[in-house]
Amino acid sequence: MGNEPESELAERIAQCCINKYKSFQNRFKPSENQWTILAGIVIEYLNNDDNNNINIKNNNNNNNNNNNGIQRNLIECVSLGTGMKCLGKSYRLPTGEIINDSHAEVISRRAFQKYIYSEIQTCLNNRDSIFEFNNKTGKFRIQEDLRFHLYVSQAPCGDASTISLSELQTEEERIINENKKRIFNEKQGSIKHVKLENEKVLRGRLNYDKLGILRTKPGRIDADPTLSMSCSDKILKWTYLGITGSLLMYFLEKPIYLYSITVEEMYDESSLRRALITRCDDVKGLPLQYTRIKPKIWNNTKNLFPYTKKQVEIHQQSKGFQEDDNSIFQNRNKDKDNDNDNENQLNKKKKKNKIKADDKAIYWSLPMKQPEVIINGRKQGASPKNGVYSKKTWSDLCKYKMFLLFLKTYQQLIEMKGDFNNNDNNNNSNNEINLNHLYQKTYQNFKDESKLYLKAKNYLFYGSDKNDSNNINNDNDNNDNDDNKDDPSKTKTKPNENNENNDDDNNDNNDNNDNNDNHHYHHYKGILNGWTKKPKGYQDFKIEFE
Repeated sequence: MGNEPESELAERIAQCCINKYKSFQNRFKPSENQWTILAGIVIEYLNNDDNNNINIKNNNNNNNNNNNGIQRNLIECVSLGTGMKCLGKSYRLPTGEIINDSHAEVISRRAFQKYIYSEIQTCLNNRDSIFEFNNKTGKFRIQEDLRFHLYVSQAPCGDASTISLSELQTEEERIINENKKRIFNEKQGSIKHVKLENEKVLRGRLNYDKLGILRTKPGRIDADPTLSMSCSDKILKWTYLGITGSLLMYFLEKPIYLYSITVEEMYDESSLRRALITRCDDVKGLPLQYTRIKPKIWNNTKNLFPYTKKQVEIHQQSKGFQEDDNSIFQNRNKDKDNDNDNENQLNKKKKKNKIKADDKAIYWSLPMKQPEVIINGRKQGASPKNGVYSKKTWSDLCKYKMFLLFLKTYQQLIEMKGDFNNNDNNNNSNNEINLNHLYQKTYQNFKDESKLYLKAKNYLFYGSDKNDSNNINNDNDNNDNDDNKDDPSKTKTKPNENNENNDDDNNDNNDNNDNNDNHHYHHYKGILNGWTKKPKGYQDFKIEFE
């Protein structure tokens, strides 16, 4: 029996995510004139007969049809995310309560981490899980013959989509954007903004001719800048460090890597390979557990996600929403008053049906029944009382809630397995961490003690094990960097509505070796050492019980 062609598997992966998204109630989806981006992570079970002990919780339309002599493995969507928004740095908080980066890829990856915690707890409770506990190492080992795939309905922001966006941009739009950039910089008049023109981190979609370089989240040039790195840069980092992050490595023998990345719109294979794989190919010295798997890059061209900008435009046109300016006047009366009424009617209809980005993000992961909606970094409907947001408004994916999930998992593991072997992640003896002071440690404490992850990150960012937590342990995976020095319990009640996919004016870049070739392609060692940094003490929050 032959193997399934990669193109067919890519289509099934995309369809698996899209079908799950379609199963949600309409209130979780964009309105008729709105569009969004969808990302999802899918598990592929390579030997279906050998994985009968794994409970397939979400087997909808993913049958392993073995017709035509082709073996089609079972696949299962385990996490989804939508979203295109990113809060500016002035709205960040050092309490871990807000989600700053709500791009679909980041949301789906956080949702996947939540799924992993659920599977660890399931294994501890002796139920079917993708993990098994190794008593020798005191950690969890993922079952064999599993692969993990990422689907994205549009090429990730940043380096992967720079060329595609440049080709889509008209000359008029290019001139307008350059003028906005010039006017904004003149208004700012600060060294910080001027210096960025020569830095190794570019704001969003500026300077399309520079390829392979770090970028922050794209957005309006006059919007509040963000510290969040582009999805291209983050996915590049995931290909080295895995999609599990630093805290989950307290429990796992090895990180989890993506086997493939399937992209739908703005697919440019050479750009995707450069941005997500080859621009950082010369990294050496990673620990053995961090054996990089270069993901395959696939394209989905069938059964497309219906809520992309392109698909919404096609749908609107098919329903006659994007009418010719004169079409509404075909049956009009000839008098002037009726002309004015019809023109007003046309303008109102155009405004009503103008295609725009959806403001909300949603996340879902197994075993959830329905998604959670996130707006402006909090649960939908969140409102402050006397300027303070209660914990009920905090998303389950915010850094604080994920830290709480980590601690509860740690506590459950200690209670059931005792003080397990965790030498890689603990400076002191295994007996130091116990239930008496587990909750006294800060989020930053635990990140500082995830030694194996930090070692891998050091080699990735700097080419050596620098062991300088002030410089290197500013992990932006969750993008909840908070440089707001006000009372951490206070927030602004509503972020700037114009702050869509904002950019970053970061001034803390280190000395990258910037080697330009004739095509303005930046390929150099330590490309990631320009990653945005956080102030010291930025993540020193603890879990507080009311």
